[in-house]
Amino acid sequence: VFSQLKVLSLTGCENLTICPDFTGMPHIEELYLKGCMALTELHPSIWRLTSLQVLDLSRCSQITALPSQPSDSKSLKQPLLDRLKVLNLSSCYKLTTCPDFLCMPYIEELDFGSCANMTELHPSIWNLKRLTRLSLRECESLEEGFEEVWRLVSLEKLDLSLCERITLPSRDSSSLNQLLGKLKILHLPHCLSLTICPNFTRMPHLEELDFDGCMELNQLDPSIGHLKRLTHLSLERCLSLKELPVEVWQLTSLEELKLTCRSENIALPSQLKQPMLGKLKALYLLLCWNLTISPNFTSMPHLQKLHFEDCVKFIQLCPSIGHLKSLTHLSLKKCTSLKELPKEVWQLTSLEELDLSECYGITALPSQLKRPMLSKLKVMNLRSCKSLTICPVFTCMPHIEKLDFSDCQKLIELDPSIGHLKSLTHLSLKECKSLKALPKEVWQLTSIKILELIGCYQMTTFPLFWDSKSLEQLFPQEVSRLTSQEELHLSLCSQFATSILESVDSMPLKLPLLGKVKVLSLGNCQNLLMCPDFTTMPHLEELDFEACGNMIELHPSIGRLQSLTHLNLRGCGSLNELTKDAWQLTSLENLDLRYCCKIATLPSELGNSERLKQLFLDGTIITALPESIRHLKQLNHLSLNKCYLLKEIPEGIHSCISLEQLEARNCVSLASLPNALGNLRSLRNLDLSWTAIEELPSSIHSLMQFYELSIVGCKRLKFLPQLPRSIRRVYAADCCKMEEIADVSKAIDLWELDLTGCQKLLDVPGVEQLICLNELKLGGCRSLSNSFKKRVQ
Repeated sequence: VFSQLKVLSLTGCENLTICPDFTGMPHIEELYLKGCMALTELHPSIWRLTSLQVLDLSRCSQITALPSQPSDSKSLKQPLLDRLKVLNLSSCYKLTTCPDFLCMPYIEELDFGSCANMTELHPSIWNLKRLTRLSLRECESLEEGFEEVWRLVSLEKLDLSLCERITLPSRDSSSLNQLLGKLKILHLPHCLSLTICPNFTRMPHLEELDFDGCMELNQLDPSIGHLKRLTHLSLERCLSLKELPVEVWQLTSLEELKLTCRSENIALPSQLKQPMLGKLKALYLLLCWNLTISPNFTSMPHLQKLHFEDCVKFIQLCPSIGHLKSLTHLSLKKCTSLKELPKEVWQLTSLEELDLSECYGITALPSQLKRPMLSKLKVMNLRSCKSLTICPVFTCMPHIEKLDFSDCQKLIELDPSIGHLKSLTHLSLKECKSLKALPKEVWQLTSIKILELIGCYQMTTFPLFWDSKSLEQLFPQEVSRLTSQEELHLSLCSQFATSILESVDSMPLKLPLLGKVKVLSLGNCQNLLMCPDFTTMPHLEELDFEACGNMIELHPSIGRLQSLTHLNLRGCGSLNELTKDAWQLTSLENLDLRYCCKIATLPSELGNSERLKQLFLDGTIITALPESIRHLKQLNHLSLNKCYLLKEIPEGIHSCISLEQLEARNCVSLASLPNALGNLRSLRNLDLSWTAIEELPSSIHSLMQFYELSIVGCKRLKFLPQLPRSIRRVYAADCCKMEEIADVSKAIDLWELDLTGCQKLLDVPGVEQLICLNELKLGGCRSLSNSFKKRVQ
């Protein structure tokens, strides 16, 4: 039946346990078994697929090795898989043995990304004379076979990201002698054993070079100046780098430079005599804590993106910035010491985005030019400019689309020129606590879609508009005119929201009255008892009933809202359950049921919402999650805080491959976690504080994106297993039975470790090796050994 089959795809067959026999399909050219996570081995007949060109086994997480080759394979005149060009074994987490490549000598692309348990490369890899792309990304256990990689004569792209045990050949090593002469891309992020980079004269065609997170790298070889084709160079988080060779500033083809410089010895050139960086388009200076003054920009006239982020001592932007006529993005985010901008900023005629968020020292923007010089500016972010008192004049930036003043606590008024912003769609004034009123010109903003006023506590009046009638008078009488309205916000309108909706429901309708409404907000409408019929607004995308505490049910017509992506029912305390029609919402991405304190169960139909990305169940009385949660492949945030009756998290959670944040704080009945937690490769944040858990799965050390762990008050927890190297923050205060912690030395990015009140803790092995550790809290750790105290002195 399959004798002429050329392409076979079993991608995503998660329950496939037995691999088919390929004997009857001899002409297969492409075979895809991606995501067959239950498959433990391949059928030996795979070696007979002599026409095979592409073999994709990515995310076959149970496979430990390829099948043994036939005993007669060495006597054959031609290799078994002599047509194979692409072999993908990425995310085969249990793969321990690298295949012999003699039977597939013509491979061009080879991917071992995230094969975390593979310890060595097969020596035959050097025989792959046509190999152009090799990925060993996240092969954290790989120790042997690297020397063969340097003999790959055709290699153009090499990705060694997160290979923490790799060392490069020495400067004078013969193994690099012209063999990497075709290499164009070399990625080495988070190679923790890397201290010295190689001599680059052997790789003259390099175009991209990435050392991001090589925290032991202490010097760059001056030969980097010979890379005349280099366009991208990243030195982010190279915290041990003591100096930059002057040759870096001679990279005449460089288009993007990313640099983190904490050393006082690293200085940017005040000015280059000639525009040596004439092709530079993007300059990122991140966490440059000792940087106070920017370089002169005349040497880099074609800059398009300029970022000075987290440069906490930065106080002056060079006036030469006015010469950057191609600059589209300027970010000074978290430059907390910056107090003013040069007036030349208004000469940036191509600027599209300006980010000054968290520039705490800025009180006002410089005096502006009369002409609209910033005619292309679309986004201005002044969030948390806590000293800003004077609003800028907007006449010089007429095409702004998004304007953010949120948390500008001293801003007292908006300039009336805001009425000229005919393209403005989003205006955020959240937490502007000194703002007392909006100018009447706000109602000239004909394109406005989102107006955020949450936390404007001193705003007591709203401007009059539409025939000089106040807002409270206007809405009940004029709702029938909103046929083009895209957003209808009635939050906090508890006295008239019900009458508005009744007026809509009672009108004779020939066409959907609110047919263009996409956002309906009824938050805090305490008197709302009846949910409206949604047949009059079929294109709703966002629906907000937050704190409608007396609403007892949703209207069945909600199931017709096939465009609905956000449903907020937070604090609807009278709601017993969601109507079954709610589970027909196939576009739903965000469902908020926080503090719906009468909801006790979730139906299996939850799995139908396959696009769901955020699910909030805090404060409900659920005891378990349905097994169908495994179908939520796009779920990235699951919040279960204060689910006091929740006893377990199902094993199927491991199929939620996009999950980044899992919160179960104050789930006092939760005693255990699924063993497969380590399969959540996207997980970044895990909060289990004040739960009854007794142990954490040891598999958490394989979570390569893991950022923050909170286990505060886990009073039954005795042992903290090995942490992943990516972890930044660990909060483990008041774990009063914790006695032991695994060696933390590999958690090289760990920034904050809080062990306050761990009374029985004896030691924190490896903590003295954490060069990034900024905060260590050990108050109340009364049992710490003398050897520990000596090591950290």
